Amino acid sequence: MERMEHDRMEDVPPPKRPAYIWCYYKWHIIAALLGASALVWITYMLFLHPRPDLSIMWLSSEYEFLADTRIKERLDSLPWDLNHDGRVKVAVQHVQFPEDSSNMKVRMQLGTLMAAGNFHIFLASDTAQVWLADNDLFGTWDNFAPDGAWQEVIPERVRADLISGGEVFCISCEDLEFFRGDGLSSMKNLSLVITKPPTDEEGLLKYRREMEALRELLRWKPEEK
Repeated sequence: MERMEHDRMEDVPPPKRPAYIWCYYKWHIIAALLGASALVWITYMLFLHPRPDLSIMWLSSEYEFLADTRIKERLDSLPWDLNHDGRVKVAVQHVQFPEDSSNMKVRMQLGTLMAAGNFHIFLASDTAQVWLADNDLFGTWDNFAPDGAWQEVIPERVRADLISGGEVFCISCEDLEFFRGDGLSSMKNLSLVITKPPTDEEGLLKYRREMEALRELLRWKPEEK
């Protein structure tokens, strides 16, 4: 659009004023709309967006949609609402973790996610577990349930007598009822692991709630037909 000849609004005929305003102030309008959109998004994320009761990161070189669906269905069936928002919401995010240890892009992405403190529970391949160990991220059984309380929910296939509270929390998914069944064959090559608890009060509260949810996951049994 060519710049209009009139310099003052009052000199512009009423039918042409919208075009005049757009011609002279379009960038101001665009900036205002972007700013308003950003404010609405921030408000939604902070106050209205339902936060997950449980967030799990799935680290492996391959993704299976059916397994993802089965896991979310079972998580949705768990009887808890830990953030007290009146609903049960779970988040399972798959990150393709290449077997090639020289690939640094994914590791940098994971480092960013870990720094944000959004994930404390992982389904990890052997290669991913090496990365977690190298970065000193593994949590222990006492982090999962302190004062020996973890012994009350330990799966039958896991030898409790071979575990101490200070030992790394790492359970083969093959040993958990929750990850066995139709569509979940790919889970047998993964392990369930946790990270160390955060140090800030809000993060620690979220961590404790997620560990409570994880205890429900370990207690899960298939419904009898």
